Amino acid sequence: MTLRSLLHAVWAGALLSACGAADSQPDEKTKAAAMQVDSAVVPARYAAPLPSMAASLQRWLRGGDANLPPASHVIDNIMFGDARWIARFADAAGKVPASDTDVWSRNWAAALQFANTTPQFCAPAQAIMTGPPGPARVAFAETFARACPGPQLRELILRKDTPEWAVISFFDPWDEDGIEVQAPPAYDPRLAAAVRWMVREEISQKHRKSAQPSFEGAVFATEMTYSARAAAITLADTRDPRAQAALFDIHAGIDDADVARDVAMAFHASKNPRGRKIFADACRAAPEDPMCGPAGSALDFHEPQRTPHDRAAVERRIAQLTQLGFARTRELDPEALEDDSAIVALVRARHAYWFDVETGQSPNQHDSLMRHLARLATPALDDAVFEETPPRAGAKPVYRLVAYDGGKRFVRDAQDLGDWYDVDAVLQLMNALLAEHESTLQFVPLETGDQSMIVVAATPQTIAAATRARIFEVGTPGAAEAAGKEFERKVLEKSGDEEVD
Repeated sequence: MTLRSLLHAVWAGALLSACGAADSQPDEKTKAAAMQVDSAVVPARYAAPLPSMAASLQRWLRGGDANLPPASHVIDNIMFGDARWIARFADAAGKVPASDTDVWSRNWAAALQFANTTPQFCAPAQAIMTGPPGPARVAFAETFARACPGPQLRELILRKDTPEWAVISFFDPWDEDGIEVQAPPAYDPRLAAAVRWMVREEISQKHRKSAQPSFEGAVFATEMTYSARAAAITLADTRDPRAQAALFDIHAGIDDADVARDVAMAFHASKNPRGRKIFADACRAAPEDPMCGPAGSALDFHEPQRTPHDRAAVERRIAQLTQLGFARTRELDPEALEDDSAIVALVRARHAYWFDVETGQSPNQHDSLMRHLARLATPALDDAVFEETPPRAGAKPVYRLVAYDGGKRFVRDAQDLGDWYDVDAVLQLMNALLAEHESTLQFVPLETGDQSMIVVAATPQTIAAATRARIFEVGTPGAAEAAGKEFERKVLEKSGDEEVD
């Protein structure tokens, strides 16, 4: 379909799924029923103080306190660097009783551990990290170490009051996708101490989990995810003789066979005969371990190879995107962009948002997706508040998506697609909000060819100009889900299994 036909599929400013023929479009009555709008103010729970007690914090993170704002709303806004929410977080941290400090801090650290960070998080986080010791600093440390490079980072992370899991994240040269993003920082004995702690903590956590039933349905983890194996590999990757000596000592002192085997995997690239023997013995005991095969042996760390930076090409790309109407790209630092990718520049300048349509969780948190999209349309949607109510057992399999904005409440049902976003419903709701503001912007999905989705916020004129310039190709809301499920089907077909949803 053409861009012109896609843009003419707008009803009340909402971009509808227009990938079929004209006669497949819903009638006006169906469209009107899809969106409900009434008068409403933001619920009072959004003004409630955040939990300062460990027990109430755990209950809130698990979705068990309707008197407080949703945890995802608070976490997203903290990651966006929102000064109001960070101040409210710091206020709660200042009221934590001494007896609750450790559990409160770990619960917050766990909730932030896999949150999507933004560059805007780093400045207010650094203010907390440079401040006095306390639960707020412990809670922020790992995310800060992972997401906020800078000249002060090493000094701040090696402070005595930085938690061990944050120290390990600082020295870890791999990103969440298993890609080497940096050479490992110079070794410090604090890393070995942190790995020792991590080994003890993983063993302790194993015993706690075996003694207590697991909590089902948690929205956010209320315990840090510990990995002695990953910590040991981080220690080995420093390639420092002192690190290797510490790793031998740590391995020799482990009295849990499973954890000892995990730590032994850190010797997979060792040049030391003793290290090679430890690794070989571990693989004989667990030959099915992925690191014992060809893939594991190829994991030897090497300094990442960077493509030579062509500043002139990057500057030309920024100028092109600015001229097309993507105004915020002019604020980009050409040196901060790895290459002249137009999509990367648009994402960095917050004209586009790139995400995986398969969430890997339930509930899916459509509200978090809407918050990220709203940032593309600043300032129009800066004050919008988003909520998601997941399907209840035995009820109709739909999500209820809600947006509070400008004294009104917008309600839209979304399909329950398992662990996949209903992107179509999200875009309809988001475009309805833009129409309410009489904004010239629209949220438009782009073609990726896989299960990821890129949504751009721009005027129809800018979208048309970028398409003509072959910057991107406009897609359809369901294309990424279809591509992902087709890939899964082919994988299952090859393995001889039956297709599953």
